[in-house]
This record gives sequence, C-alpha cells and structure tokens, in this order.
Amino acid sequence: MKAAPEETISTLVSSLSESTIAQYTSTYKAWWNYCMCKDYDPYAVDTRKVLQFLQFMLSTTSSSYSSLNCHRSALFLISQQELGEDPLIKRFLKGVSKQRPSHPKYSCTWDPEMA
Repeated sequence: MKAAPEETISTLVSSLSESTIAQYTSTYKAWWNYCMCKDYDPYAVDTRKVLQFLQFMLSTTSSSYSSLNCHRSALFLISQQELGEDPLIKRFLKGVSKQRPSHPKYSCTWDPEMA
C-alpha cells in the first residue's frame, strides 16, 4: 500500500470490505499474469503499464467501464503514483465509458400500482 510502513499494512487492509478485497484479488491476479507475460515487474506500477494493462483487458475481455475502473482503483492502492488523478488514465476511462456505455440492469420494469 504505497509507502506505508510495514507495521501498518494489516490495519490499512482492515479498512477494505471483503467484497472489495475479492474484487481487487482478481485484479491483482490478472495484473500479475499480464506482467509476467510482458516481463514487467508487477510491483513497479506506473501510468504507461496501467494504460497498457487496461487496454489489454478492454481488448481481450468484455470488461465494462466499471470493471476497468475497479482495476484502476486496485492498482492505485499498490502504486507509488497518484493513478486516480492521472490525466491520461482519466481520459482513457472516459473513452471507455463512450465505447462501452453502461446499460440499465433491467430492460423493463413493472408498475406496482397494477398489482
């Protein structure tokens, strides 16, 4: 977790919900595999590598804006850089939101007044 002292890591991790940890775990596995294939150091998280990873996930999976934003958040947690405010990453994710706009969860709803 960035430059946090080692003795504070478990307390910092406690701030994350179980569902967030589960989501981030899948990101870290995908990030690790991606870095191993590219011969990158998975602990050296930088803007260029994150953009390449996000593009890879966009191109090879049906990842939505939400999924890619979750990947960004997970990598931000272990990065020394402020990925959350990086203008290139923000622009990339804005492009994703236009390429893959979110859809409503339900295509139709029912009127409770009729029941």
